[in-house]
Amino acid sequence: MIVSMLLYKFLAILMCTTHCWGTNTRMICEEIVTNSSQSHDTTHGIIRGKPGEKGETGQTGPAGPPGPPGSVNEEALVDLQRVIADGAITTADMLGTMTRRLALIEESYVRRDLLELCDFIYADKCFFLLMHEVNTPVSPRCRASEGVNKPEAEAACARYGGHLANIYGGVHFQKVISLMRARTLIAHDYNHVWTGMTVDVQARRIRTSNGNWAPYQKWYPGRPYTPARKEIGIHTNYETESRSTGMFDEDQTCRILGALCEKALI
Repeated sequence: MIVSMLLYKFLAILMCTTHCWGTNTRMICEEIVTNSSQSHDTTHGIIRGKPGEKGETGQTGPAGPPGPPGSVNEEALVDLQRVIADGAITTADMLGTMTRRLALIEESYVRRDLLELCDFIYADKCFFLLMHEVNTPVSPRCRASEGVNKPEAEAACARYGGHLANIYGGVHFQKVISLMRARTLIAHDYNHVWTGMTVDVQARRIRTSNGNWAPYQKWYPGRPYTPARKEIGIHTNYETESRSTGMFDEDQTCRILGALCEKALI
């Protein structure tokens, strides 16, 4: 009898797609629902349907009672003020650094443009030669109408931020002569340019543009002229073996070939 009951239970489990529970003497089976819209609570064996839609939002409740008054955290406030102050200092430092860097960049561009202008550099000064194009040769004795006088030569240097140059030594003078020979105009076998120097008629010595005695002077043969003229120019022939090279005194209205300019390096 017991064996028959066990066999019956076993066959019922195999043949029915059911959910069963019961005692040893009785078994109750029900069909298992597989609809995806329902869920099965394995704890209590209850089948639940799909939840309904969310209802309307309820009314807002009354405001709660006011909270206790706040308190100032003095230490935190001091720390905050310190952070703000440090931030302001840091920002100022950053702005200062950026300003300095921009100034250096600008200076580098100015210096590059200046170096492109220079024919050569001597004693931390930029020297450049400005030549006046002429159609006919200009006499060393200033007998022609073409060329530039000394005020015009000074104005030409100023357009490039410079002024008429001084001679600062023998090596410097030779550099100027080499430059003048290299820049001799076509149809000329000589070159002559204005400087910023003048001659002291009484002492027969040359002064620089700031009034000091010139550290070097080399007169053109036969100069200074008697009676001496105040303004100083430099003359050289194209041929390197020529002795017709040196400083000459002349009147500022005389028109010659160009100007020797100088400008301090930045």
